[in-house]
Amino acid sequence: MEREFKKGDLVRWNDPAINDYEPEEREEVLGRVFEIINIEDGLAVICEIGGPSEAEVWDDELELI
Repeated sequence: MEREFKKGDLVRWNDPAINDYEPEEREEVLGRVFEIINIEDGLAVICEIGGPSEAEVWDDELELI
C-alpha cells in the first residue's frame, strides 16, 4: 500500500537533479529535512526546516521521515 503524504509531514527530498551539485555537497543536500506546506494531485510544495529552500516537487521524489 502506497503512503499518501499530507500537509505537515516531514520528508526528505530525493532531488532528481542531485548530479547538478558538486560531489562534496550531495550528501548534505540529500540530508535536508523539509515540511510539506501543501500537496495536491501528486504535487507538493515543500519548505526546508531551518533553511531557505522551498520547492514544488512530485510526491514520488519524497521520503517520509
